[in-house]
Amino acid sequence: MVKLDRYDAQKLIEARKEINGIAEYNYTSESNPLYRKLCTIVNKIDRVLETELDSELKEEYDRLGRL
Repeated sequence: MVKLDRYDAQKLIEARKEINGIAEYNYTSESNPLYRKLCTIVNKIDRVLETELDSELKEEYDRLGRL
């Protein structure tokens, strides 16, 4: 099975930060449907990073919170 490499993981982390920033800046209500959709995307990216990172990268990401 193919795992995410460092480059792809970094791009996902960058996308996660951007999406999270957009959700936090533009939507003040957690009940807003667009806010919830953006949070769902962030959660799915977190899940991919949690399950598909190479073991060495996973340890580094868990320890440092970045790659």
